[in-house]
Amino acid sequence: MMMVTLGQAAQTYFGVDDVLGLSAWRTQINRLPTDTLWQTQARGGAREDVYAIANQISQSVLLRFDGVSAWSAANAGSIECLCHLLPTISTQGADLAPVSVALRELRHLA
Repeated sequence: MMMVTLGQAAQTYFGVDDVLGLSAWRTQINRLPTDTLWQTQARGGAREDVYAIANQISQSVLLRFDGVSAWSAANAGSIECLCHLLPTISTQGADLAPVSVALRELRHLA
């Protein structure tokens, strides 16, 4: 079992967050409407998913790759696709559907 320091874990987590632009995704999620209880719960669930997926990817990076750079190189195509999705979604009205698609794509990187 590999021992990981808190510093390594934090560096990996925030490196993954930066490479994937997760703060921008969280901003998009925060734009989602909360007019009904269902919308509020969906938005909260999507936001929690972003954090959980970032955690899963970080664990994968720590266990299977020699750092965030190696992981991002191995997943360059998927990462590029996700990075192209965000500007497209940003120009549309707030809608859970594209966010759900993006979350599914993020899960594939874990």
